[in-house]
Amino acid sequence: MKMLLTLMTLGLLAVNHASAAQTIRLKKVQETPEETLQRYANTGGYVAQKYFGTG
Repeated sequence: MKMLLTLMTLGLLAVNHASAAQTIRLKKVQETPEETLQRYANTGGYVAQKYFGTG
């Protein structure tokens, strides 16, 4: 029984992760320049772009 619950939990996590990845992918297509800058700031990519000219 415990094994079954573990498998179900892992399955739910996998589905949840897939939908989250899908959502992120959709957001990237539709994001505004401000959101792009925000994403760069969040990941440190903004610093790389600002000082080294690379994304």
